[in-house]
Amino acid sequence: MLQDKYLPRFDFASAHSIVVNAPVSEIYPTVRDLRINMSPVVYWLMKLRGMSPPKYFSLQALENSRFVKLDEIQDREIILGIIGQPWTPAGNLRIFQPNEFVSFTDPNFIKASWSFELVKISDNQTEVKTETRITCPTVKTRRMFGFYWSLIKPFSGRIRKEMLNAIKKELEHSS
Repeated sequence: MLQDKYLPRFDFASAHSIVVNAPVSEIYPTVRDLRINMSPVVYWLMKLRGMSPPKYFSLQALENSRFVKLDEIQDREIILGIIGQPWTPAGNLRIFQPNEFVSFTDPNFIKASWSFELVKISDNQTEVKTETRITCPTVKTRRMFGFYWSLIKPFSGRIRKEMLNAIKKELEHSS
């Protein structure tokens, strides 16, 4: 699991999953290339964060808005990372390279990872899991992020559920 490689210790987390009636080999490209219409809630959340909301929500759109693809295991898992101060008006998102994520230690910034993992249940059934982890290096950042997280977590969960449902719909309705 790439989460354990990039963010083994974390202070906050959220996980969601869905079972899709399709093999891993069909699901992986859909996860990687998925484009879903941006909901108004997600649009305004991104706008408030100082990000440029894309027309479609996708992994590529996330990478264009300061998320960094940290790693990928073909047909199994993708993990993105972000470093910032999301409790501030603009989020103060850092620009970094994938190899800098683990060693980044500025005590004023949180690190967050967001993964998509495919777990084979049978030849034609796969569990698609998404997990977000956040680590806060100090009591102060934990307190600041904790307040922010209490407000944003329901919306963050909604984004993940929308993506999982879109993956399921795309694959099960196209068969």
